[in-house]
Amino acid sequence: MNHLTPSTVRAPAPNHLTLEGALALAERIEQYWIRRGYDNVVAGAYPVPAFDGTPAYGIRSNVLECIRAGRVNAAPWVHF
Repeated sequence: MNHLTPSTVRAPAPNHLTLEGALALAERIEQYWIRRGYDNVVAGAYPVPAFDGTPAYGIRSNVLECIRAGRVNAAPWVHF
């Protein structure tokens, strides 16, 4: 499995991000945190960085919130 780093995780171009693509990216980011000891990020038991820089719980719910709020392409996507 590829290791995700700021150099390998990039925000997609504004018109190329679909809901399916956002969820796939969220899954990869979840795996990044799980490998580093955040063993329950999917359930939201531990805080993880939000895409807008604020603390949030659970990566996938945060992706969906950003999509609904029109902040899909907030940069950077991942704060780590």
